[in-house]
Amino acid sequence: MRSPESLLEIQARKPIVIKDPEFSRLGKSSTNACFEVPRDRVVRIPYSRGKQSVSANSVLVQWALWYGTIAVPKPYRMVPVLCWDENLTGLEMRKIMGATLDDMGDPEDLLTRGRAEMERARQMGFVVGDGNYGHNIMYNPPLDKVFLIDFDSWELPKDHPYAKFLATSSASTSP
Repeated sequence: MRSPESLLEIQARKPIVIKDPEFSRLGKSSTNACFEVPRDRVVRIPYSRGKQSVSANSVLVQWALWYGTIAVPKPYRMVPVLCWDENLTGLEMRKIMGATLDDMGDPEDLLTRGRAEMERARQMGFVVGDGNYGHNIMYNPPLDKVFLIDFDSWELPKDHPYAKFLATSSASTSP
């Protein structure tokens, strides 16, 4: 497992440029937006004006879930992004080919599978935020697999090394 400092460090020098954010956005929550980038990846950036980066907590939660074999998009690295004429920092991750359950009409069988994945995370000690909703679960038909997304309101297990790091540092993912 990589150190939290290395996971929050910006790993690229040249920014990813999002030329037409309103057209190329894949999805958005109240706090983040995702855009497709080369090599079957997406980058998640803050959607709120004035916020410069996705939260350190949400980045470390996604890494910890992925290391714990919970079905989440594989995170790759923190990257600089130029979007809306602002210099931002985003999380580059694997693109999930599919749709949110909300977009699919919240099929009960897939919601049940997503909630089972959340329960696995709870049993590992994670505090699940607003994850019980279909907009935070994606389904990939070719793999017949659900993936959890959007971890802004999740909390790490209290005894997890990343939680201890966040508690004792002024961790930031800002440029």
